[in-house]
Amino acid sequence: MTSSNPKFNVGKITITLFAQLALERSGQKIDEFLNQHKKGIWGEITKEETEENEKTVISKNRNGKKIISSHVTSFQEYLWIITEFSKNMTIVLLPHEYERFFENGK
Repeated sequence: MTSSNPKFNVGKITITLFAQLALERSGQKIDEFLNQHKKGIWGEITKEETEENEKTVISKNRNGKKIISSHVTSFQEYLWIITEFSKNMTIVLLPHEYERFFENGK
């Protein structure tokens, strides 16, 4: 069960060009997906990623930790949303862009 209140602060939000184009194709707004992310609706991620997200949400020390969610647009394109607490930022990107921004993988 998820609350209507955000579970964490997403910090500065960056949306890659490819993610923006995916949103335009779908006719959807980024707020739809960011609101799900902030409320702990992680979308299509693994059980392990879900467990790690939940541990991070309740952790007192989030430095160096990430929260990831994966959502599908109405145009059937995946958007990954990743909050990095050490950088106080969230990036919205497509899966193929991940390595460009996160060299060490998940």
